[in-house]
Amino acid sequence: MHLPTVFLSRLRAVQTQTALMVVLLVVILAVTSTLTYNAQSTARAQQELVDEIVIANANFAAVRYVDKTRANILSMYKALYGEVSKTTPWELPPDFPIVSFSDKHAEQCVCDPLQYVEEHFAYDFRTRSFFTKQGKLPEAEQSVVQSILGGKFEMLKEGWRFGLARGSDKHVYSYVIRMTQDSIPLFAIGFRAKDDFLKLFLMPVESFNLGLMHDPRLPVSADRFVIVVKTGNRELLRAGKPVGDAQPFDLEAPFGDYSVQAWVNEAQQELVTGTPISRPRIPFSIGLSAVASLLTVIALILLKRQSQLANVRAEFVANVSHELRTPLAQIRMFTETLILGRVRNDAERKRSLEIIDQETRRLSALVENVLQLGRSERGAVTLAPAATELAPTVREVVDSFSQLPRSRNVEFRQELESRLVATVDPGAFRQILLNLLDNAVKYGPAGQRVHVGLAMFEKHARLWVDDEGPGIPRRERQRVFEPFYRSPEHVTSRTAGSGIGLAIVRELAGLLGGSAWAEGAPGGGARLVVEFPQAYLRAEEAAGGMAVA
Repeated sequence: MHLPTVFLSRLRAVQTQTALMVVLLVVILAVTSTLTYNAQSTARAQQELVDEIVIANANFAAVRYVDKTRANILSMYKALYGEVSKTTPWELPPDFPIVSFSDKHAEQCVCDPLQYVEEHFAYDFRTRSFFTKQGKLPEAEQSVVQSILGGKFEMLKEGWRFGLARGSDKHVYSYVIRMTQDSIPLFAIGFRAKDDFLKLFLMPVESFNLGLMHDPRLPVSADRFVIVVKTGNRELLRAGKPVGDAQPFDLEAPFGDYSVQAWVNEAQQELVTGTPISRPRIPFSIGLSAVASLLTVIALILLKRQSQLANVRAEFVANVSHELRTPLAQIRMFTETLILGRVRNDAERKRSLEIIDQETRRLSALVENVLQLGRSERGAVTLAPAATELAPTVREVVDSFSQLPRSRNVEFRQELESRLVATVDPGAFRQILLNLLDNAVKYGPAGQRVHVGLAMFEKHARLWVDDEGPGIPRRERQRVFEPFYRSPEHVTSRTAGSGIGLAIVRELAGLLGGSAWAEGAPGGGARLVVEFPQAYLRAEEAAGGMAVA
């Protein structure tokens, strides 16, 4: 099996592996995305359940607080109007009694409800008349009281009803109504007070948490529930920090038109629900999917580059095979000519031997480049740098290279600093120069002039080769030193090349502590430059005649 055929079969195997790897990566990305989505959905569902439990507990607390407030209002009314119900059986006397609060209840309540009272009033349903201790009730207030007395009321005791309603201008009205046995209202007694009067009925939230809402399964906590009580738009009580919205529960008339909202304290939610509160980690999930997508894209890019590298290597093998075939054909042809005695004279015999020698050298240079590339990839390159006079080596390499058949129509000009010495490996230096000359001849026009220069430049030895070809575009001046890279113009042309010559130049220059780059030649074309450190001139002083880069 031929070498290119082997590489093509291996290339097809690599492409198949790449396709399988792409499918695997896509499957992994799909699975990761699905798992992330399911995890997010599960976390969201769990959080919704936790939120429902928290809301249910908060609503239950609000209802309990409403019930306790209703009970407090009823208890307070019994204390406030207890004496009135005893001394006023059926008729409202002209000098109606003032609401009182017994000493016993005052001690229990530790409060004074009458401090909020602004005015006492009475109303006779039969005559539709208002009375006050100071005189007749103002007409504007009479309409307010009439609307309140015509509303809802609650039973206090047999024959008595009570009500507590919010009026206007931050006032509340408290009253009791005397009823007949047939539930016909006879008269009402009450007072107008500041709406702070409503605060007397509100249970302290700490007591509420420690008492009524204490769950024996949970640790005692005085701040488990956050409570806010409003009358109209005014807050009467706020205990704790609300966390979001909450459903309001109302104490409708005749209990004062309160509105109670409750929340579970955020710090207590885990205890109440018995479940760790884990908010949906949307940013984390999105980040995880993004990282998985990014890694997949990177892997696909690497796989694509691997496939491209495999293609480049296959092309390299084909190009090398082609370049090997030409000198081998020449060697074989002239060898057969000599063996069969087809030469007519000594001059033709000498010419045939020279061609065999030149093609052998060309073949050796190509093989050495391939071997050097292999050593570089394995990290097995070993050099022996030593102080070397560069000019004699340059002249020898150029003279030898100029004798090759493909170089017969090229004129070589040399501008060399003859006293320049640098620490280099002689063999590596020769290979660098040979590759530079080969590149200049290969990509330059027929009959061109190739300039070879050697000079001292800022304590560095600088070697450069100029050709008269099309030059190297700026965007490709770094890439031409990459292994297997060939300019698109050269790929589409008939110029043969392996794509490793300049890569070996940079590799060897780097191993010697130097550098290599490409730039435009002064007269057009391309200039390839290599610099070596640790250079000096044989003489102490640098006299004239030194070449300038």
